[in-house]
Amino acid sequence: MSAYFVDTSALAKRYIREMGSTWTRSWLHVSGGNQIFVSELIRVEMFSLLHRYKRMNLFSNASIGRMQNAFLNHFQSEYSVIALNEALITEAADLAAKHPLRALDSIQLTCGLVAAHSVN
Repeated sequence: MSAYFVDTSALAKRYIREMGSTWTRSWLHVSGGNQIFVSELIRVEMFSLLHRYKRMNLFSNASIGRMQNAFLNHFQSEYSVIALNEALITEAADLAAKHPLRALDSIQLTCGLVAAHSVN
């Protein structure tokens, strides 16, 4: 069994066909015995991404609805969610102060570190 922390750009490939989707889907399924970690933040980011694509007329309302429902089902049943809390936000802020990171990237990176510590 392998454990992966994925951010929104990686996870989106499970729901939206684009370059890298086939490879990403090959290891993203928990049925393969893999543990998939995501930040709680990913719910907001995925909804933002899907609805931006809808506004750009890249997908129909029905397609967006199917992708959103599939994501929510997986979020609730397949992903190990790293919850945002005061300690995590403080650590993310410290990272952002020390390194040239954007705010949400700092939060995602911190969640990835939490995931790494939980499997080691």
